Amino acid sequence: MGEWVRILVLPLCLASCTPVFAKSKGSNPDVIAATFQTPTRLARSGEVPRFTDDLDFAWMEIAIQRQLTRYRRMRLEGFVYYGQDKYPLVRVVESLESFGELIREFSICLASKSKVQCQSDLHSRIVSDYHVYVPNLEPKDPRYNDRESTFFTGYYTPLIKVTEAPSPDYPHAIHSRPPKGALTKSTRVEIDFDHVLRNSGTEMFFAQDLFELYIMHVEGGGKVEVQGSGGKESYYLSYDGTNKQSFRFISKYMMEKGYIQDRSNASQHRFLKENPDKQREIYEYCPSYVFFKITSTPPLGNDGVPLTDNRSIATDSDLYRFKGGLAFISSYRPEEGQGEAEESAKSIRYKPFSRFVLDQDTGGAIKGKARVDVYWGEGEYAAFTAHNSSHNGNIYFLIKK
Repeated sequence: MGEWVRILVLPLCLASCTPVFAKSKGSNPDVIAATFQTPTRLARSGEVPRFTDDLDFAWMEIAIQRQLTRYRRMRLEGFVYYGQDKYPLVRVVESLESFGELIREFSICLASKSKVQCQSDLHSRIVSDYHVYVPNLEPKDPRYNDRESTFFTGYYTPLIKVTEAPSPDYPHAIHSRPPKGALTKSTRVEIDFDHVLRNSGTEMFFAQDLFELYIMHVEGGGKVEVQGSGGKESYYLSYDGTNKQSFRFISKYMMEKGYIQDRSNASQHRFLKENPDKQREIYEYCPSYVFFKITSTPPLGNDGVPLTDNRSIATDSDLYRFKGGLAFISSYRPEEGQGEAEESAKSIRYKPFSRFVLDQDTGGAIKGKARVDVYWGEGEYAAFTAHNSSHNGNIYFLIKK
């Protein structure tokens, strides 16, 4: 996780497109009749990468189907510019449908040919059938002229154990959004330490550890596991607004005060557990508070599409307004089999990776033409990777010719 907060933004149409969004009544689809710009240019021949997927397309078809389901609820009447080229929005849909066919052909190929041959055939088809675009960086932009010009971080879905009623072991409430009024602007300390929302009807679940809740706020969602009389039950919690207070990372404050020597989650968590008398002081540095709602799917991207492990990314929604497009990324990720000990010891081993993704999300600190946040999903590896992702790489946007 790069150090920034997950703040989901509704898909409004601001400076980067002509605002013509209309919500149709009844069963009619959403009408999207806007012209969107993207800060991209056509890739030069020497910039086109070797298109290989390090996961052999695992989860990619799921991501495509989730996005197509969203598109089918829309009436796409607008356009999108990639570089100087203008495409109807339906071309984005066609690009996903066509790419789904390529994935199926790749799977069939593996049954009769070597993986190397199938990858070569796939690369040739993509170069033949798709236009490839890259961020159009200018001298004022970060990483201008760098070989790896895109900065990558990561996020994930944290899992925490909770109860449905408070107890000495599970005292910390997870809150839904309060009704409009003064309580919606209560600060983190007022909510977590002064308990101003107690018995307000917003207490959904109760957790053991306040730092786990803070991390779920940073990630903008999570998954909770409830131990009930009938066994364990799990629920996804998705972002449902904030208290409109400023967000500041407590790690910054802890470093400035000399409480920790590095910003790792392990160091922060350890200090807070060993120094409970400092908790109020530390959390006061971050007055922002996130409210949640229960959803039946993994956390949603900013266009309402469930995110898919390893296949969803977030970009700057002020620049990349129309969501769901096909992209290809290359960067670095931790090798499997490492843990929090390596995080503190700064001895993490990384390896290059490349894969196809869909641009389905955004974030409050994801700013710039060449800025990507990868959704790693759920589990220990996802958490470790998100906590330790901070590398350069490249992103390429693909659209069917």
